Amino acid sequence: MLTKNTILSVFLLTIVWLILCESVSAVTVASGIAISIGCVLACRRFIPLPGAAPVKPLRLSVYVLYLLYRMYVESFALIKVIIFGARVEIIEVKTHISDSLLRTILVNSITLTPGSLALGLNGDKILALRFKSNDAAQNDEEEARERLMGKFERILLKM
Repeated sequence: MLTKNTILSVFLLTIVWLILCESVSAVTVASGIAISIGCVLACRRFIPLPGAAPVKPLRLSVYVLYLLYRMYVESFALIKVIIFGARVEIIEVKTHISDSLLRTILVNSITLTPGSLALGLNGDKILALRFKSNDAAQNDEEEARERLMGKFERILLKM
């Protein structure tokens, strides 16, 4: 079944293929389209997502850009924390996201952000490990939640 989302997925995967190959020759474009179609068909066949709501491509691109930004900024913050002394803190935060797919994306985003690691997801609670500077004061749960999830949750809620 040829839908707008299928065409968009093939197009985006082909763009990623061209970027990875660092070439825009006819053979590279044709192979990128063929591989993209194969990936989309394989995902549809082997990873069915019944009842999954369609994702807004613009919101998804904003989320990816924000994730890359947070990875960059937090890597420098983590370097500073490690140089000047760090301690590890395990916290449990509650998410307002009800969709299981979006919760999984949130947990993976927390893990991808330097200085934090999601240890588990149980219902709407996320157990996470994070690095914290030695001189940081004990903060409340809401500030720890905001530091850990940032805008991730707000962007995902709008998706």
